[in-house]
Amino acid sequence: RQTAGIQEAGAVVGLKHFVLNDQEVSRWNGIAVWAKEQSIREIYLEAFRPSVEEAKAKSVMTSFTRIGTQWCGAHDGLLEGVLRGEWGFEGYVISDCPWFEFMGVVDGLMAGNDCILYSLSDAQKQQYYDQADNPTVAQAIRTSTHRVLYVIANSCAMNGFTSNTRIIPITNWWQHLILA
Repeated sequence: RQTAGIQEAGAVVGLKHFVLNDQEVSRWNGIAVWAKEQSIREIYLEAFRPSVEEAKAKSVMTSFTRIGTQWCGAHDGLLEGVLRGEWGFEGYVISDCPWFEFMGVVDGLMAGNDCILYSLSDAQKQQYYDQADNPTVAQAIRTSTHRVLYVIANSCAMNGFTSNTRIIPITNWWQHLILA
């Protein structure tokens, strides 16, 4: 109900931390949860399902957690299979801060993780740059960009904008002072 009510006003609700975020203490170490599909579906996913299927939540944040050895933010079965495929999610997925090397930027992108929260390490940037000319990666970036822009365009962020709206850059007095 809360998700539906908030989104009626045009705000974007972001559900977090999807999924298996068993603890907050020491989660920075990258928790690895070993669980069977049945328990994941019955216990962990069930907390998110109504907000996605019924209230049509528009954003989901993945967790630091790994399902076994696979980071949740790069788990195709979780993001594309369950979230988008089974539940019909039409929003965007954002990672939690990618502080660990196991949180591969390209792996996440290819699995349906649309945005990266925070900045990347040099190794993660290099992983992305190494794949920048790959047409499959370029298509995944295009798809992710579409998802994010779709959500923004259908939120209150666009209130007051029309086809006649002009955005005029302004330089404030203090910016002239700094430049001088």
